[in-house]
Amino acid sequence: MRPLTLLVLVLSLLAVSFLRSADPPAAAPDQAAVQEMMMKLAQPGPQHEQFKGLVGEWTCIGRSYEQNPEEPLEWKGTAEFSLLLGGRYLQQDFRGEMPGFKFEGRGITGYDNAQQKYVGTWMDTMSTGIMSTAGEFDPATNTMTEHAVSHTPAGEMKLVMTTIHKSDDAFLFTMSLDTPAGPHKMMEIDYTRKK
Repeated sequence: MRPLTLLVLVLSLLAVSFLRSADPPAAAPDQAAVQEMMMKLAQPGPQHEQFKGLVGEWTCIGRSYEQNPEEPLEWKGTAEFSLLLGGRYLQQDFRGEMPGFKFEGRGITGYDNAQQKYVGTWMDTMSTGIMSTAGEFDPATNTMTEHAVSHTPAGEMKLVMTTIHKSDDAFLFTMSLDTPAGPHKMMEIDYTRKK
């Protein structure tokens, strides 16, 4: 390449990059409007109000289907639900006793106003991981459906969990493995409010 052609090419590239950098920056968002929106999103709404109906102590009867789907292993437990941070979150403390071992778990559920969906975490004594959930509530069927990924020694397991609210004093939680052939039930727990 001739020196003059090379010089023209380099100068052209420099001019283009200078012109691009001279573009006016995008307008910064109005800080007052952003702050107002954040304050609005931080306020509990009707979805959070529903959490109050679960506060209290519950007796639980669980059934595990992993070993034998025809004859599930039955076990018992208790759960206590409480509100956190001004009713923005619902905490569940669960204790169960299965044949051969005791089990404890803690879950926190919230409704994320920004994402417009239910979000949660679950941790228990059968793992050192924390599972994250996300889901929707269908008022027509009174059912919450959540999805999660569990990291196990066998790899990632996609899970689907449903909670069917039968009444103010009873609900059924079901956890299934989400497979290409459809959900494969692993466990269910009947919750009944202690009177």
